Amino acid sequence: MLRLYLEVEIYNLAKRLLRQYKNDASTNFAFYEVLLHYFRDGFTAKTILKHAVNENPYAIF
Repeated sequence: MLRLYLEVEIYNLAKRLLRQYKNDASTNFAFYEVLLHYFRDGFTAKTILKHAVNENPYAIF
C-alpha cells in the first residue's frame, strides 16, 4: 500500500502508514520514507536517507 500511496501522491495516507508501522525495520519502509520526504519537501530528506542507509547499507547498491 505504501508504494501505491506514493505513486498516486496520497502522501497523508503514506505518512499515516509509516507511523502505524514505525517499528518496521525493513529496507523498503526506510527508503519509502525517504521518497515520501523527497516528494513532499524536496532535497531536505538527507537525514532520512542516512537513516535508511544505516538500516541496510547494501540496499543502495
